[in-house]
Amino acid sequence: MNWTASRPAVVFAVVTAAALLVLWSPDAARLAAALLVTAVLPGTVLVRPLAIPDRALAAVLAIATSLAITTLVSTALMYMGYWSWPACAAGIAAVTFAASQHPVMRRAR
Repeated sequence: MNWTASRPAVVFAVVTAAALLVLWSPDAARLAAALLVTAVLPGTVLVRPLAIPDRALAAVLAIATSLAITTLVSTALMYMGYWSWPACAAGIAAVTFAASQHPVMRRAR
């Protein structure tokens, strides 16, 4: 069977699955979801439109970009005196979404 899904549908499915894992799962699954959200997803969203032919390089760049975004958001929240996991996740999501909607990123798709 050959099917295609729109980007909003895929994003909604991934976010819903991650939320369900975080809310109704044991600690190991929560840890895996948290690592995926903070160490892989933000960078993947930003590196994928660049169409880097080497998959290993793209993976390394995605992880490095994700960790940089996570570090920047966490540091900013800590300096503001409002660090918490939900605020950090929301900040990472906001930065990633805003960066992915930039005109340069839209042309790269």
